[in-house]
Amino acid sequence: MKETSEKVEEFKARVRSKYPRQKEHSFKIPWYVLVVNMLLIVYILFVFSRREERESQGGTAILYRNIEYRLSFIKDRTTGESLAALSLRSQGPGRLTMRYREALGTLEFYQGKSRVAVEKIGGGVNMITLEPGETRTYTATVPVNDIRTFSQAPCAVMVPAKRSLVSLEARHLPLTARLIINTDDAVASIFDYRFYEVD
Repeated sequence: MKETSEKVEEFKARVRSKYPRQKEHSFKIPWYVLVVNMLLIVYILFVFSRREERESQGGTAILYRNIEYRLSFIKDRTTGESLAALSLRSQGPGRLTMRYREALGTLEFYQGKSRVAVEKIGGGVNMITLEPGETRTYTATVPVNDIRTFSQAPCAVMVPAKRSLVSLEARHLPLTARLIINTDDAVASIFDYRFYEVD
């Protein structure tokens, strides 16, 4: 048994001498590559969060007499204008007809008790008839110039920019927006709106 063991060891020694074990090189990433990657990730998160913050202003929805009114804010990619889009969707089982006064809706912006700007949506629309499940959308330009003018007034309360590790909340004008549906017994919804296009 001992002799066999010695022969095995001799065989191993011959193999090692003939085929020496190559030293394994461990792959190491240089520290500066890690730093650059981390900075790139932080920058991407910063840009993405800032874009989302500016472009997603939210909106509101009202369900009234089997019609859902949904307001959202969008950016016109061709002109760069900020638009308020009001979509109407029939939720009733049959044909619905609704009458309106002067315009389909009114969008008002306030800061405190001061009315900053107002815009009509669907001006001249006095009556709408919707089939079951039918959707219609009306747009109006957000009164950016009026809001910007107010932001420069001494009474305007601004929120300064806030920085964090991965995002920057830009300086903005916080407003309260009110959507009024101009039916005979008008209904309204109030929500927050941030105006970022300030100097």
